[in-house]
Amino acid sequence: MLENETLKFVQVKLQSYIRSIVFNQTDTEDIIQEVNLILLKKREFYDPSKSLLSWAMTIARFQIKKYLTNKKRYNSRYINYEHEDFPNIRDPFYYIVKKEFKELDSEIESYLSKMQYEIYNLLTKGYKVSEIALKMSICPARVSRSKSAMIIRLKQFFLDKKYKEYSY
Repeated sequence: MLENETLKFVQVKLQSYIRSIVFNQTDTEDIIQEVNLILLKKREFYDPSKSLLSWAMTIARFQIKKYLTNKKRYNSRYINYEHEDFPNIRDPFYYIVKKEFKELDSEIESYLSKMQYEIYNLLTKGYKVSEIALKMSICPARVSRSKSAMIIRLKQFFLDKKYKEYSY
């Protein structure tokens, strides 16, 4: 039979394990409470010949999986919700960031050549050089050269922007 006092030595390792996966203190504490509740409910089934830590870690792993599944469902259900007040509830800077992103993107578009900007957009979407070459119907070497030139131009763009933005 498992006693309440024997759970105390497992708590620190449980907390560090859960936090290494969840990265959120509040959610970590919630998951630890769920794990402790299950451990206390199932204490009659605990076999003292086996490790208490491995039993607790197994339960924690299932609770973390449940938490991540629920979080993914919540995000996929509500992240695309288009009510006019929802972005303000989700993030009060939603419209400000969206506007600044559009302004920055238009500045980058005017700074790069048309082909470099097209490559830039495809790279930010996760395409590889060979995929970009197929999509744009040009040779991969040309895409690679344009990408290198684009990176140099973007470095200069952000250096210029930094000096303009923060100079007095």
